[in-house]
Amino acid sequence: MKVAATRTMTYTTVGGSDQQKLTIRVGVPYLLQDGDVDFAFTPGTAGCAVVYEGLEEANVGDVYGADEVQAIELAVAGIDSNLGRLRNKYEFYFESGEPYSEAE
Repeated sequence: MKVAATRTMTYTTVGGSDQQKLTIRVGVPYLLQDGDVDFAFTPGTAGCAVVYEGLEEANVGDVYGADEVQAIELAVAGIDSNLGRLRNKYEFYFESGEPYSEAE
């Protein structure tokens, strides 16, 4: 995967103190080709991979949009949503140690 953006964070289980590293990588958007997906799409439809290294249960796979710009917009917006879904189990922090408030 060719990477467009990376975010490095740490996380703990709620109430825990053992910090784990989490690296989130957003791939460069790509145009879909026949056989890439199992749904119908129009020319110009794009995908964007999002990979969560260090927290397997966070991985959701590729995100798709009407074009490359929308694919990357949805991929980036989905990070906050995805981490928010896990906040009852984990606490997330920027590398600075500040809480990752977007996940709230």
